[in-house]
Amino acid sequence: VTATPFCMLPVTSLDGLPIGDGKVGPVFSRLLAAWSEDVGVDIAFQIQNWEGQKKPPSPSKPTTYRFK
Repeated sequence: VTATPFCMLPVTSLDGLPIGDGKVGPVFSRLLAAWSEDVGVDIAFQIQNWEGQKKPPSPSKPTTYRFK
């Protein structure tokens, strides 16, 4: 799936139901690794680091992006 601000995110569930085993799959992982190598940036690290920099969302607002 494409997304802002990260451009590409895995889909591991839909409407609260897991897709497959509910974990990031190997194809997504390979695509993200290849893209990271191509641009010289650890994109997964940036996403995980971004999560830690944000304040917890209020219950009435959407949640932030997370890798499982």
